[in-house]
Amino acid sequence: MSFTPTGTYRPAQLALAGVSGKFNGFVPDMGLARAGQWPGFERGQALRLIEAFNEHAAARGLRYDHDNDCFEAVMGGVNYTFGPYDLWDAAGARHRLYFVGQNMWRWTEVGQSAPRAGGAVLDGPLSLAEQADQVIASGGVEVVVAVDLDEVVALNLEGLLDLLSERLIGSGLLMDTSFRVAGSLDDTLFIRVEGQVDLSHWAEELAAMGIDWKGGAAKS
Repeated sequence: MSFTPTGTYRPAQLALAGVSGKFNGFVPDMGLARAGQWPGFERGQALRLIEAFNEHAAARGLRYDHDNDCFEAVMGGVNYTFGPYDLWDAAGARHRLYFVGQNMWRWTEVGQSAPRAGGAVLDGPLSLAEQADQVIASGGVEVVVAVDLDEVVALNLEGLLDLLSERLIGSGLLMDTSFRVAGSLDDTLFIRVEGQVDLSHWAEELAAMGIDWKGGAAKS
């Protein structure tokens, strides 16, 4: 079945039967109710799909082809390629979306979503694929994390940096960390955190996902 996305798209949170986790993507304004409508994902979120899909028996072998800027999969002996499309939301912002798994998997919309970068508050540590996507794009990672005031009042600077590292990447390995308070709500602080991660520790895992990485730095 051929597929060419058209019209405007809106953010949505999506789930797929048999695959763990929820994913932030974009769906047509009318949703996914009509036949032939599929969600698209920005590259960072699509890279997250690699980790989840490759644990799913029907989708092993999904990888990102950095040179051709597309996702590839081999299923049932057939090669599939999912390239990007530039689409717009209702506010006129452009998004480059990858319709990974189009015509193959049936997605369910479970809520609204926001991107896991920029001004959005991180709702869980960045996955390895998301870390790599940010590092390749900008040389580091940067997000806003939420921290309860009770968690930080007794911490020294080293303890605070460890806490922010855990919130951002799920470990204490964030380096060259800087932060500033971006806002507050009741007893919650919203802190913008920036730092560096050494992806050479996960070179084999990144290579298996098709992420173009060598020696801890993105190839140019």
